[in-house]
Amino acid sequence: MTRVAIVIEAFNPSGGVRVLTALANALATGGFETTVVHPMSSHSPHFPLDSRVKQRPTAGASRAGKAGFLFDVLAWRLANRCIAVTSSYRILVALGLARLLAGGPRPVMLVQGDDGRSLIALAPTSGGLKLVNRALLWLSRRVPSECLFVSDHLRRIDGRPGEVIHNFVSDAILNSPRSSVAQPASLDVHIGFAGTAAQNKGFALYAAASRRLGKDPRLVRARLSFGCATRDPELLAHPAGHGGVEMVSPAQDVELAAFYAECDIFLSLSESEGFGLPGLESMACGCALITTDSGGVGDYVEAGKNAVLLPARSIDAIVEAVVQLVLDSDLRTRLAQAGLQTASRFPMSRFRDRHCQYFKNLENSR
Repeated sequence: MTRVAIVIEAFNPSGGVRVLTALANALATGGFETTVVHPMSSHSPHFPLDSRVKQRPTAGASRAGKAGFLFDVLAWRLANRCIAVTSSYRILVALGLARLLAGGPRPVMLVQGDDGRSLIALAPTSGGLKLVNRALLWLSRRVPSECLFVSDHLRRIDGRPGEVIHNFVSDAILNSPRSSVAQPASLDVHIGFAGTAAQNKGFALYAAASRRLGKDPRLVRARLSFGCATRDPELLAHPAGHGGVEMVSPAQDVELAAFYAECDIFLSLSESEGFGLPGLESMACGCALITTDSGGVGDYVEAGKNAVLLPARSIDAIVEAVVQLVLDSDLRTRLAQAGLQTASRFPMSRFRDRHCQYFKNLENSR
């Protein structure tokens, strides 16, 4: 039986961990012996793991922070020659060093975003720590590894050879009750957003736009409401002052699907995305999508056909696009119907089958 280990730095509620969890479940379902390696002090998984997936906690994070975890990953990899997968440039360095010392298969880097550069630029860390991270990022680019990309966009900007396997829409969301769109010519419109407090994810833009839209004279007859789905404690701890935005925290995909289904318009306002899964998920639930040109969305967005595409960081553009869709229910419906067709091309079954085939080919080539 082919053994695959997925190594993560923490069980956090990020989209990247969600995809790695889904990958672990997909491989376990496909007959692979699958293990998730994670820090012992990490919280329980935010996204459910299949009962066939093993967990291998290390002692690192509780003993010496991330550095301790990386040393534990190095020690674990020296004793285990299975295929190891990660999305972290820091973990990739540890896996590469272990392979240099003990041999075994090349590690697999699942590239989900411009991970290193964005983390280093945004992290509130000291100059010395940023230098260490920059050095690790430089080293990671030189580790012999297999590369898997979640979007064609990432493969183009990354420059390393590798295969593209797109992200997925979960069955719970793709098969949500709102599988068709028949919106009435109504000015009662709910506008949604999903994300975190990270400055490049766009929540501040969403909150600012909601305040302006609430005062826009063109919408004086409209009844607008705003909602944000997030599992970010920073957002949930300060729900007031967000321009009348209702904060919710879906714990499961069924609850997330219910949130999307309440939205008539969904905003995805990130400055950069490796794929931009919330936008695609909103399409699957019948929302008309307004999204910034954040990179990865180009793998499923067709401007003017299934979504409205905006430049990044422009509140004026956001407000104008929302006003247009609020006042033009026919356009809202056309975009939503096209979005449903787009989302249907990204089922979980396709994600699972392509990854299982990829790792079978990887094992056969050893």
